[in-house]
Amino acid sequence: DNTGPARAGRPSVCQHGCQLAGLVAGAEQRRQGPARPDDLMAIAVDITPRRDFAAIVAVGDTALGLPRVRILDHGEGVEWLMPRILELNEKYKPLCWVLDDKSGANTLVMPMERRGILRMPQETEDRDPRKGPQRGQLWIPTVGQYGAACGTFTDTVRQGALVHAGQEGLTVAIDGAATRPLGDGLWGWGRKIGSADISPLVAATLGLAGLDRWRHLDQKRLTAAAVNTSVPSSNAMFRPTGRLSL
Repeated sequence: DNTGPARAGRPSVCQHGCQLAGLVAGAEQRRQGPARPDDLMAIAVDITPRRDFAAIVAVGDTALGLPRVRILDHGEGVEWLMPRILELNEKYKPLCWVLDDKSGANTLVMPMERRGILRMPQETEDRDPRKGPQRGQLWIPTVGQYGAACGTFTDTVRQGALVHAGQEGLTVAIDGAATRPLGDGLWGWGRKIGSADISPLVAATLGLAGLDRWRHLDQKRLTAAAVNTSVPSSNAMFRPTGRLSL
């Protein structure tokens, strides 16, 4: 996985006239090691509207309980996606996979289900545990859930609680991001109106939502992480101190 020093994000103007400031590098500029097969993580996928770029992003917890974002793969085209998804699914056995079926990633739903990554059944009021969430499922958020995910991601960054590897794909995506309304009070990332490939940002947003929704399924490891209060080494992680100013 690509890691490197984070760079400050340049503000860009969204369609509502508000400023979107990038993940601004602070005093703590640290490198993360590569993702490990035993890491607790949700993995999300996004494809740009023109299908010219795609991103696979993992979001997991650090030893201190902070969400950590890693781009596992990001590249041109889409033909590489399914082989890579299957490889990562076997290697990491993630808590869940996440994608937005209102995006170009909708074309992955059937191929993923055919290869055993089954879509989480629609939730019902009876809260039947057999319907989900269950480990390894494919979660497709509703429009409302996607809007909430964008808000939660923004709040997490504003609070300085997001850890990432300083990978250029994410910072460039945030630089070029714009928003679009999803109803009264909700908004989503605007794929068609952004000035850059924002697939890593969309995938990171979905991955964080998936981790929040599925992390209770690995309670034993989550508890072990919670009691580990040791300070990471200087090369263990990068924690930005910037914010998304919307």
